[in-house]
Amino acid sequence: MKKTLALMTVLACLAVSNTSFAHAKSAPVTTKSAAFIDFPRGIDWHISFMAGSVVTLSWTNFSLPGLGPVAFTFQGNTQYFNPTTVTNTYWVPATPLTPFVTYNINIGGVLYYFYIDTMNQCYMTGHT
Repeated sequence: MKKTLALMTVLACLAVSNTSFAHAKSAPVTTKSAAFIDFPRGIDWHISFMAGSVVTLSWTNFSLPGLGPVAFTFQGNTQYFNPTTVTNTYWVPATPLTPFVTYNINIGGVLYYFYIDTMNQCYMTGHT
């Protein structure tokens, strides 16, 4: 029952952002050097939070061969993976999140800002 309630809380706390990324031109790729693909544009990131326990970042499935590993960082904890083969990640916060305090998640070098309200609803407020 506790797991079902926790899952329902996580699902209820989805916030959607229609953030686009600037597309930078990259140098030609050779087979002898590491290839870096520009981070994808137009991805909808969803942040969810379960009171005192888990922050989840998820996104819709997309395909961009060659992308990854991408760094995903929250509260100093970094995870690396290919976002075209995985559609979510999660963190257990070091301390419970406080309502109306702005937090950030670094996705591939872009900082996304969000906060939760007193009902544990998550709101993405911007990015740099």
